[in-house]
Amino acid sequence: MIESPRGNGRAYAWLTLLFAATLASQAPFTMDVVRVLARDYPLREFYVGAPWPSLVTVSEKAKAAGLREGDRVLALDGAAPRGLQDTAAPFRRKPGAAVTVTVERGGRP
Repeated sequence: MIESPRGNGRAYAWLTLLFAATLASQAPFTMDVVRVLARDYPLREFYVGAPWPSLVTVSEKAKAAGLREGDRVLALDGAAPRGLQDTAAPFRRKPGAAVTVTVERGGRP
């Protein structure tokens, strides 16, 4: 039988703690992946892309609300989007709730 030298118990405790912290930090991401795969997230009504920040895909429901492909997004719930994460934030904060979208069309807000 192989015996470990003294003091390794503390090192293993730190490794276990580090492993647990790593797993805990990945939990929100993992839950997002599981929800997407289970189709538990509500469908986004539009997608923002190039030229930034323009609507590239708009659902029928969003079209009925007045959005059109090519509209330039000025604000989502009053905040100007600085990146893709900003365009998803209102939907993650309030899944299924209405999101106020301010757009520019043809150079006019």
